Amino acid sequence: PKRRLLFVGRLLQYKGIDLILDALEHLGAEWSMTFVGEGTARGRIEKSLPYRRGQVTLRGWLDRSEVVGEMGASSVLLFPSMHDSGGWVAAEAAAVGLPVVCLDLGGVPTLAGSNAVAIPVAPASTLASRIARSVVETELSFFEPQRDWTRSRLTSVLSRSYGQCNERQQTNSKKW
Repeated sequence: PKRRLLFVGRLLQYKGIDLILDALEHLGAEWSMTFVGEGTARGRIEKSLPYRRGQVTLRGWLDRSEVVGEMGASSVLLFPSMHDSGGWVAAEAAAVGLPVVCLDLGGVPTLAGSNAVAIPVAPASTLASRIARSVVETELSFFEPQRDWTRSRLTSVLSRSYGQCNERQQTNSKKW
């Protein structure tokens, strides 16, 4: 098995960076973690024990094709964000068959669909260990690529949504 975790997004505290690092400590040295993105939590990652042990790779921002390559080389997308209504990376991961371990908050579990492994937030004291346990259990499962969020489907959904928003805006502007 790959035993490789992936995070893609802005490196910000509310994205669950500390949870990821704590879960990685629970998982042990046989697991590695790749972060794709940049942000203010980069320094925190660089000071962490898993980083100093060589378990963590910081890739910075990558082209979409490189991100898809990282997804193919990973066992799990780890995305324990505390506040994300539209973490589209979860949909992209699900589209290539990569499971998404996330918190049972916001839109991430919905976007990942049947590839989501949503962890309840409470009790907070055991959250990192429950994330780690879910990663191990998820690694032993098989996840099918989800076709709900293919590029053509996403384009269709967004076009329809933007069209509805424009219609509402035009209707409302006529009222004024």
